[in-house]
Amino acid sequence: MRRGPSMPRGIALAVPLALKRGHVMVFVPSLTNLGEFMIAGNGWFVIVRIRLARKFYASITEIEAEFREAITGLGLVPRSGPVSCELWLYSRYGSMRHFRVGDAGIVEIDCYGTPLCGIKQAAGVTEPSVVKSPDLSGPAAPGPSATGSADSRGPVLRWLKKRNAARISGGPESRDSREGSTSSPEQVRNGGSI
Repeated sequence: MRRGPSMPRGIALAVPLALKRGHVMVFVPSLTNLGEFMIAGNGWFVIVRIRLARKFYASITEIEAEFREAITGLGLVPRSGPVSCELWLYSRYGSMRHFRVGDAGIVEIDCYGTPLCGIKQAAGVTEPSVVKSPDLSGPAAPGPSATGSADSRGPVLRWLKKRNAARISGGPESRDSREGSTSSPEQVRNGGSI
């Protein structure tokens, strides 16, 4: 005997990630809904729309062209105050990408709501930024650190930053990686291998 309607695959993948950001309220499926669920947490209301992406690793402009209807629908929501709208894309293999919808376009974010361009700069990655407009500031990340910079989010990013700096300068970290040993963030914190 069935216990009610089954949850669509996209929502089933997204709800565990959304629960990390706060309380999740799933909407009743309807053609008139602007989103699939809402996240209430950290003083923000985030309306999320989920879509299957056939070209998962497409650029921002390709995603805006393919999901124009979903982005336009999210653009109808007034985003003044503590309201944000996000488009979450999932692949057929279960991977997810997150985008915040703003007046000037979309910007890619991580699962906590932090724009990815800030994290890449803090980790020392020198890739061109895909952000269309700098005024797309949204909710702060309720994850490890909601108030600090991206570098203060945790030991993993600090370790990655140190590792990348050591690789560039040819320090002891780069010699260890060539010899095949792996150093963890705890080993780097303690001053070497154990």
